[in-house]
Amino acid sequence: MTQSSIELSEQVLRLERRLRGVYRLLVVLCLGSALALNRWVHAYVNPQPGFFFGVNGKPAPRDVLRNQPHGRIAFANTDLAGASDHRNSIREADRAVKQLIGA
Repeated sequence: MTQSSIELSEQVLRLERRLRGVYRLLVVLCLGSALALNRWVHAYVNPQPGFFFGVNGKPAPRDVLRNQPHGRIAFANTDLAGASDHRNSIREADRAVKQLIGA
């Protein structure tokens, strides 16, 4: 038995609505602490020219995100390191936490 694309689309929409409710709950529970939301599963970065090294004398977008916190938010993502693996996830998390605590 196969489902039509309309039935699958409706299932996806119902699931997304449920996930939005969960995300709202997470935001309420996590205010003032760490918050990680991943809407889609495990995608890899597809960096455009200039992402890692900048262009025309401007800083690279990843450096803008990594060099300092933005208010109380510090970005930590393996894609900012250039390779999605566990070592870079640990390094990125360590860097972001140290930025936030002023270490």
